[in-house]
Amino acid sequence: MRITKRSLALAGVAAAVSVGSCYSLDVTAVQPTTSFTREQVLQKPELIELVVAGLFINFWGGATYGQPWIQLSLYGEEITTSANSSPNFNRAATQPIILWDFAQEPRVAFDNSVTGTSLFARDPWSNFYEANAAATDMPRLIKEKHLKIIDPATGADNTQRVLTFAKWLQGLTHIHLAMLFDSSAVIDETVDLSKVPNLPFHHHNEVRDSGIKWLEDAIRMAQEKSFILPLKADLWVYNTAVSNDELIAIAHSYIARAMVYTARNPTERAAVDWATVKQHIAAGVTAPFGPRGLPNPIISMDYRAMMSSPPQNTAAICTAGTTNFCGPHAGVARVDLRLLGPADTSGAYQEWLQKVSAPRFDTVAPFIVRTPDKRIQSPSETVPLTKPVYFKFTDVVPPATIMPTERGPYYWSNYWSSSRALNNHTQLPLDGGGRARRNVADLGLIQDAMLLPAEMDLLMAEAELRLGNAAAAAALINKTRVGNGELPPVTAAGVTPEPGCVPKLYDGSCGTLMDALMYEKRIETYGTAISYFDLRGWGCLLEGTPTELPPPGRQLDLLGKSQYTYGGHPGTPGSAPRPTNCPLLHRP
Repeated sequence: MRITKRSLALAGVAAAVSVGSCYSLDVTAVQPTTSFTREQVLQKPELIELVVAGLFINFWGGATYGQPWIQLSLYGEEITTSANSSPNFNRAATQPIILWDFAQEPRVAFDNSVTGTSLFARDPWSNFYEANAAATDMPRLIKEKHLKIIDPATGADNTQRVLTFAKWLQGLTHIHLAMLFDSSAVIDETVDLSKVPNLPFHHHNEVRDSGIKWLEDAIRMAQEKSFILPLKADLWVYNTAVSNDELIAIAHSYIARAMVYTARNPTERAAVDWATVKQHIAAGVTAPFGPRGLPNPIISMDYRAMMSSPPQNTAAICTAGTTNFCGPHAGVARVDLRLLGPADTSGAYQEWLQKVSAPRFDTVAPFIVRTPDKRIQSPSETVPLTKPVYFKFTDVVPPATIMPTERGPYYWSNYWSSSRALNNHTQLPLDGGGRARRNVADLGLIQDAMLLPAEMDLLMAEAELRLGNAAAAAALINKTRVGNGELPPVTAAGVTPEPGCVPKLYDGSCGTLMDALMYEKRIETYGTAISYFDLRGWGCLLEGTPTELPPPGRQLDLLGKSQYTYGGHPGTPGSAPRPTNCPLLHRP
């Protein structure tokens, strides 16, 4: 459900109206797909809860779908492609998701102009501000007019639930704005969007701190009264029921993310208050959180049909119309070899890194990963679709119609992903206490896991390592390294030196404990675009990669500000320098 809006300096919905002090609301009386104009919302204040309940879709769209998350996955060297673009399933065919401008090396500045076709900056900006606008205006109306939202069926007062959910979304949107943009506006209940305010932009650290404060407020509000955000197809947390306790856990995890992932370089990441990060992770999610809907586009981009036997050798590139994973994005990307290469024990990765560090790197062919890591399929292994292998082998060369041959074989690999694609039809409790979720039976939808326990475990491992607790870090790394990869455990000293060690560095030596953590996290969080924020903070982005986004060019033009962009100029503000201390991915 979306609210249609007029053109504003910052996308929003005004809710200043004089109404009675108490009313009843029956959310089920209104179809969740209904679109409301600003005037209708003002005339029927009983729609306020429905408006707030429909805002998660906007946040979800900005946080996991389309642009910029596919491009961030390219920048984070999770996926690779030489395709020009991919259809944008949220927009008309005239607005495709641009790929080549972000995949090509050396990196180039992305087009942030008013007339540019890339929605890299525009889509998240508009999604987050659209969600935040109503998340601040509706509570302001409730408070100014002393309204109460009463459930007509039960007589329950749902006002606290609405205010808490809105505050939670207010915090989440600002945290994501801070993670992505160099600066943005801070909007709270004191801002009257009906007056189309020209708000100042604040440094991303200030935007981050505002988001953290509002999540802390949401935590306190959720602790005051128990509630359930009910399972509704387009409302609350899409197709997922969430309690106040679970909302609290999610907020703690996002605060931990905010503290770490806003760092633009290794110095800032090292300066994070890691002791406080640990506290928030400990109070955060312990099972996957995410709505149930269409597949994550990063995962579905390199997913292909497995329709023959043995499937890994002869299946064709997926075409549209057969399954959720055979949609408009399928087959336009492969898994990046810098993600899987450190697992190779044959020496092929080191040889490949040597070649791609030289002129004419684009002519270098991909290599086959030979590894003991069970999450990566061996070419000789026939793997049934039901086996939880993350990355599967294919000998199918990408068609030239998808990936132009003149751009070279460097931009493709022999791997596609099935990570979380087939085994997320069931929901797990967030509290880890065995509580079943209050969901209907399997809806036939995929859980778009926005927060994974593995991410939190490995973020905790980094905290422990930076605080000098190497043994504790090793134990956390081994949870997935041993449990999922069936690799030998690491110790406080790092990876045990042996010919078949994983991960291996550019020179063939065995990785340190930090290298093992980096490899493990990139493998386990594949498809979430978290790798971009990690590589940025670790100093591992390919030189010239943008380290942040400017406000979209259309927004700058609207506010009379000069146009600018980032990327393509290594070492300058907003462009990553050459990585000199990242032996897992780059030759120094």
